[in-house]
Formats: sequence, C-alpha cells, structure tokens
Amino acid sequence: MKNIIYLFGICMLLLLNSCGNNDDSTTTDTTDTPVLPANYFPASLDNYWNYDVATTDNTNVVTTAEDSLYVASRSGNSFMLDVNTNNIANGTMNTLLANGTLTEQGTALTLNSSLELPFDLPGSGAIDFEGAVLYDTSVAANTTLFTLSDTFTQDVQGFPVTIAFTLSTEKVQSLSSLTVNSETFSDVEVVDFNLELSVSTSVDIFGNPTVFSILDPQDVLTIRGYYGPNVGLLKADSDISFSLNETTVALLATFNINLGIPTSSSASSVEELSSYLVEN
Repeated sequence: MKNIIYLFGICMLLLLNSCGNNDDSTTTDTTDTPVLPANYFPASLDNYWNYDVATTDNTNVVTTAEDSLYVASRSGNSFMLDVNTNNIANGTMNTLLANGTLTEQGTALTLNSSLELPFDLPGSGAIDFEGAVLYDTSVAANTTLFTLSDTFTQDVQGFPVTIAFTLSTEKVQSLSSLTVNSETFSDVEVVDFNLELSVSTSVDIFGNPTVFSILDPQDVLTIRGYYGPNVGLLKADSDISFSLNETTVALLATFNINLGIPTSSSASSVEELSSYLVEN
C-alpha cells in the first residue's frame, strides 16, 4: 500500500512539472523583424546605370546619345560617380552627379558639386554648392529640401555685372509607379532641382550710375529627377531657357557692348534608364 501511495505521489509531481514545462514551451517570440528603408541610390562599388539621352536644341533638332554612370569610389557614407570613358556626360543631371560627391544621410542623399551655367551669360562662371538634397523620402510632397542664394559682381568690358542666383531642390511628389523604357518601378520619389538667376549692370549716364537689368529674375534651369527604391535615378527631365531684357541689350549696344549671346534661347533633355546593375 505504501508503494502505491509513493508511486502516486511521483506521478503527481511529474504531471505538475509537465504542465509547467508545457507553458514555457508554447511561448513564441512575436517581435517583428525591423524592415530597413529602401535605398534610393544604392552605391556599392562598380554599380552602374546606363541612360538613353535625347537633347532638343533651340531649333527643335533632337540629338541622341548614351551615358554610362558608375560608382568609382566610396568612403563611409560618401561616394563618387564617373561617367563614360571620357568622364563627360551627355545628360544634364548626369553631369551634376559625375562632377561631385554624394553623401547618404539617413533617408536623404546630398550632393556637393559645381554647376556650369548652360549658356555664357556675361560675367557668369561655375556655381559651387554643398549639401544640396537630391531626395528625402521622409518628408511630404511640396517640401523645400535645400536652398542657396548668393550675389557676386564681375567686370565685363569695363562695366560691373552683378549676378544673383538661388539654387533650390523641392520634393514634388511620390508616385505609386513609373514606367521607364518598358520597366515599371514602384514608390518613386520626384524632386525638382532649380536654378533662378538674374543679371544686372550699372551704366554711368550723365554722371549718374544707373542700374539696368540684363536678365530679369527667372528660372533658367529646372531638372525633374525620378528616383526608384533599390535602383537609383530612373529618369531626369531638364529644361534650360532664358530671355534677356531687350531694352538693356539695346542700350548696351549704344556703348558698343555686345553680349555675344542671343536675346533668348531654350533647350531640353531627357535621360532615361535603359539598363543597370546594382547591389545594395
């Protein structure tokens, strides 16, 4: 009888232990694996992007070419791109990208570069800039991402020429999809890169210095860039245009000053991704 009671007690202990162990064994880890944000310009060494480039000049003549953009070097969060075998780009946006240093900053990509004006205005030169935000996936549409304004004066044929500019980028919208060269991309970021410019000069009239506008404030360059997750730049539409102040041009002519450029001009280009190889 004692043996039966002893065995019964052992069985009860085993049963209780089994119940306790069963509770522990059914516990599961419900912690979600964090999802990393998409990289809108993956820049591992030797990643490359090929583009079809179509440029339309002031007479509506269309010229076609190709650009091959690739990651040439990388250090930490910064990288540099090269383009084509001669390092001269045919596309406007590819020119900017290949002439500078890009830096990943969380959900944003910034660019330090130099912008050559697309036409030879008097006294104009390259505009150097740092920290221009090419995109930021964390902000809403219609958000200004970057702005830089400055003024400088140079001597042109004995006359002071003052150039004022504002360089800015703005997130336009996020597209659910975009098709480029028959391939459809999702969650596309659309950002404008814009250059506003004005040019003026001071002319001495009967002993009185008088300021005249050569180029009234206007947008002379706009690049709309489209960026795809885990791919990079998908497309860029560039518009270049200017219109000089005809009254001032006529006045300068009386002083035998020829600016050497037409009173107005316009051009456009389209860069479209044709093929690519990227590793994140």
